Amino acid sequence: MKALRTIIKKVLFKTVYPIFRLCPIRRNYVLFNCNNGKVFDGNPKAIFEELRNKQNANQYKFIVTASNGVVIPENVHRVRYMSLAYIFYLAVSKYWVININAFSGVNPRKDQVFLQTWHGTPLKKIGADIQDTSRSTEKEEWRKDALNWTYFLSNGSRSNPFYKSAFGLSDNQILTYGLPRNDRLGDNKQLYDSFRKERGISKNQKVILYAPTFRDDGSQIQFNYEEFSKKLGSKFYLLVNFHRLYVEKGLGNFPNVEFNEHLSITDCMEVSDLLITDYSSVFFDYSILNRPMIFYPYDYNRYMNEERGTYMEYSSTVPGPICYSFDSLVRQLMSEDNSKHDNSQIAREFNANYERRDASEKIVSKVFGL
Repeated sequence: MKALRTIIKKVLFKTVYPIFRLCPIRRNYVLFNCNNGKVFDGNPKAIFEELRNKQNANQYKFIVTASNGVVIPENVHRVRYMSLAYIFYLAVSKYWVININAFSGVNPRKDQVFLQTWHGTPLKKIGADIQDTSRSTEKEEWRKDALNWTYFLSNGSRSNPFYKSAFGLSDNQILTYGLPRNDRLGDNKQLYDSFRKERGISKNQKVILYAPTFRDDGSQIQFNYEEFSKKLGSKFYLLVNFHRLYVEKGLGNFPNVEFNEHLSITDCMEVSDLLITDYSSVFFDYSILNRPMIFYPYDYNRYMNEERGTYMEYSSTVPGPICYSFDSLVRQLMSEDNSKHDNSQIAREFNANYERRDASEKIVSKVFGL
């Protein structure tokens, strides 16, 4: 199926796309693509909201890539990914705001602006630096896509050498402003309280956000939800948020375990008291909240040596206890040593907008001149 989709893309971009490129560029059109329309969230949405709130926002036509059922703001034009309408707007929109690979068949025109917002902070290796040597085709896709980026949005200067290595970027392309999606990340008491009330979570229970990253081989996440529910359900409520590429079905129903379907990752962070993750960059964002974290890299050796690998030495980078097995994770959670934390240093080091939450404002000023 994936191979068929790739063939269809190539055909469309060799036939229809060149025809649409003959049309004049619409200098007030802004096309947003977040995860190919699976959601409208993250950095693209934060930039959209900042742009929409500007005094001269009514001069722009906003086009949002969104599948059926995906909630998008009012007064924007919805297009499905890889539809003829999507290809048309890609060909004529002055601005592209995209957070993933736009496909190497796409070539912006001279006067188009391609803002690559990216979607995280590199702990695990990305682009050309991925450890797995069998993924040469994917790496080549990223290399070609990066050649088209007018701007690349960086979470902070600490990560810039990794972006340069992964994508071959120059200093002029990189905007070190921080991630717009974190501009409003903070203590949201109203959301925190309503989440607990709606689910009947007791005052004695802490909410854990479990946010594992995607395994490139497609393997299932190793977490015993039934055992967690039996041993720890009275102390914790587990909110599981899978990576956007991960599809796991038939998990079952377990008391005090919820598989997130509606909340954004920002919402998930704000309603939780504790984070469990592995190699996901979510912990860099979570550090802004200065709440405790536990790391569960159960497949450490394989991930480091055969799949992605990491840019920084894992044990000295992650700000929390590391549990390499589910049993050790359970023991850690049953202990009372889950409240000690001070993540302010790593939050400052990896988030350029930690002190001043102005990434969205800076981007709109730089890219759109507003």
